[in-house]
Amino acid sequence: MTTFKKIYNANKDDRPVLVSISCEIATRAQIETDCHRLVPVDTKIIHFEDIPHCKVYLPCGGTDYKYIAKRLQEKGYGSSWCIKSVWVSQSEPDNYI
Repeated sequence: MTTFKKIYNANKDDRPVLVSISCEIATRAQIETDCHRLVPVDTKIIHFEDIPHCKVYLPCGGTDYKYIAKRLQEKGYGSSWCIKSVWVSQSEPDNYI
């Protein structure tokens, strides 16, 4: 038995034009803990509400990290910070029953 999966087409996507994302950033500078592990000196979560859909959902299935890094530099986070993770966030929480 075979199954059919539609091929993703970014031009025919019904998601909104602007997407809300959050990203975790960390400093490149690290400190050593008592158990001899290296951890970043500081971490932060930054929220963006106006990222274009085409930058978050690329046809290859990934995200344009260079664009997000440029937006982080506009907010004042320079080369001493690195992106740890990026996820799509909701602007309004769902009402679960």
